[in-house]
Amino acid sequence: MAEGPEFSQVRAGSRQSSQKSLNRCGAKRRPFPHNDFAALDAILTQIRGQFAKVMIAIEGTYSMDGDIPDLPRFVETRDKHHCLLFVDEAHSIGVIGDTGRGIGELFNVDRTHVDIWMGTLSKAFASCGGYVAGKKALIEYLKSAARGRLARLSGSPSASRLARHFRTRASDLHGPWRDLL
Repeated sequence: MAEGPEFSQVRAGSRQSSQKSLNRCGAKRRPFPHNDFAALDAILTQIRGQFAKVMIAIEGTYSMDGDIPDLPRFVETRDKHHCLLFVDEAHSIGVIGDTGRGIGELFNVDRTHVDIWMGTLSKAFASCGGYVAGKKALIEYLKSAARGRLARLSGSPSASRLARHFRTRASDLHGPWRDLL
């Protein structure tokens, strides 16, 4: 878990923060056409064998375009090419799905079929902070690797209360997602 992906696929026009994060980890980056899982599949068919690890990064809702990716198709592409799938829910959590639990709820996708879920509490929840959800090994790694940053960035009491409420709601999920935060 100490090393990031060697290669990442991000949709064309992804947010600058996503691009900076990928640059920081040293991964090579290859954009694919917006929301085009067929083009992504074709690219991965050609180059997947060149890299030990590949991550597909998509957003739950594209704020600049207002559209939503077909998550089940991206999960199929992830499985077919043995990649990691990262979903940025910054603009979909709290808004999309019957109860606001995001794109996974909208498409009724098993949450464990996405490797990394990331979101913010600053948009739909009118607070600050954010979350990363995934398998327990990933969360434990992030807790240890980011410990110095976490200690410096404590939230306000109201933001902490909201995060606590969010964690309580997340306990309704099944499997490894019970340990979200």
